[in-house]
Amino acid sequence: MPNKHFIFSVNLTYSQCEELYLQAVKYLIVTSIDGKRIQLPKQNMRKFLNQSGLKGHFKMEIDDKHKIVSIDLIK
Repeated sequence: MPNKHFIFSVNLTYSQCEELYLQAVKYLIVTSIDGKRIQLPKQNMRKFLNQSGLKGHFKMEIDDKHKIVSIDLIK
């Protein structure tokens, strides 16, 4: 069975990200462009955080067991 792909956008300011990472929040919930709600561990998005926050369009690949294979910044 081929892996599934989801495209989603995130637009959080740096201060919103500080709140996200300081709180006991474990997951970031996003909506894919096809309307699916996706819950992903916040640590998977840390590498994309910079001084302006967490912003961009992302492509996530998951395997047949719903484990994240990759997340890439596409824009």
